Amino acid sequence: MRECQKRLEENLEKANLTKEQIDRYQILNRRRLLAAAKLYPVMHNSQMGIDLKFLERNGKFSEDFEKAAEGRERSARLYEKLTVNYLLKEAEVLEKEGKVEIAQKYRQDAQKYRQKAKENYEIAKEHRAKAESLRRFDDTEYLMSALEDKDPNTRSLALEKLARELNYLGVLKASKSRYEPLRQQATEILQKNERLFKSIGTVALVNALASDDISIRKIAISELELIANTGLGYLPDADETSRRIAVERWRGWIAAKLKPGLLGVYYRKKNFEDEILSRVDKRIKFKWKDAPAEDMPKDQFSIRWVGKIKIPHDSVYTLSFKNDDGVEVWLGKTLDTMEQIVVDVSEYGYAGYKKELKLEEGFYDIRIEFFENKKDAHIEFSWDSEHISKGIVPPENLFHTEL
Repeated sequence: MRECQKRLEENLEKANLTKEQIDRYQILNRRRLLAAAKLYPVMHNSQMGIDLKFLERNGKFSEDFEKAAEGRERSARLYEKLTVNYLLKEAEVLEKEGKVEIAQKYRQDAQKYRQKAKENYEIAKEHRAKAESLRRFDDTEYLMSALEDKDPNTRSLALEKLARELNYLGVLKASKSRYEPLRQQATEILQKNERLFKSIGTVALVNALASDDISIRKIAISELELIANTGLGYLPDADETSRRIAVERWRGWIAAKLKPGLLGVYYRKKNFEDEILSRVDKRIKFKWKDAPAEDMPKDQFSIRWVGKIKIPHDSVYTLSFKNDDGVEVWLGKTLDTMEQIVVDVSEYGYAGYKKELKLEEGFYDIRIEFFENKKDAHIEFSWDSEHISKGIVPPENLFHTEL
């Protein structure tokens, strides 16, 4: 901002303006900077892809409240370092100009924004306490046992957590629960997301082979061998070394099944219901003025893409999304470690989001969920790094598992 101020003054002088005109422009510029300083802490979370109010209103698990806490802390820091500092700096300038009463008003505003920072820190503290209380749902063993808990709310939360992460093993176990409503929910999830579970749910099954519970290992190997249509030489009660060899054999089998492009599942409704088709999309670059596929509506539809993105080098990458309307994105080395990196659930208008991530060479699981509300629909997925010029992520870096 200082650099902008300096350049502004240079440009105004070059324009041969009078001192009065320059002073007027400087006052206008100061007002704009102050307005930006007051608004930026509120807007910054949205620019980072975090819908703070949505998380606070609908959050149910530790990751939701961790992100909400980060958003509140970010706002608090910006209020402290940006808003308060600019107000105090402006107060000093006004005092030098002899405008003491106005300067006092700015100092009072600075105190008000200090209080806003304090309130945001306090709310963040509450969110972190809430996240800690929900941390048990991050533990696989607890999650499995919670499916049989006496409390229906606990069972429902466990199922929702498993469904959110597309944990095939967990939902499969829930579908066999003695509790009929839970069984019905799990069965519906399996039916609605059958293609997705077969495509990326296998990661959760492979991870389950390392469980301390032999019954879980038996379910996992049974399902994996059904998918592979071959024996994998894995005995649930074998020693750890033998089990590790079988897991590596599975990983080799699944790697051989990788095919270019992401698997896209298209839905007639914008809440990812009423599936109409699935197809492989080589890249994510679409701008629809009409329906994206036959028998789909022009508005009020949704699409979910799943698969893997191949990272060519260890580096810091900027992943960019242009969308109209909403998009949510998850990324992780494995399905179990996927984190939400973009959240935009707004229903109107064009938006753009960027996320800087330090990524290692290799494959990452990715899930992109897009919905269209009204008018034109648009989504693009691009990237850049020190090794890559900015552009749409190419087909040779996007994959899905063909089973």
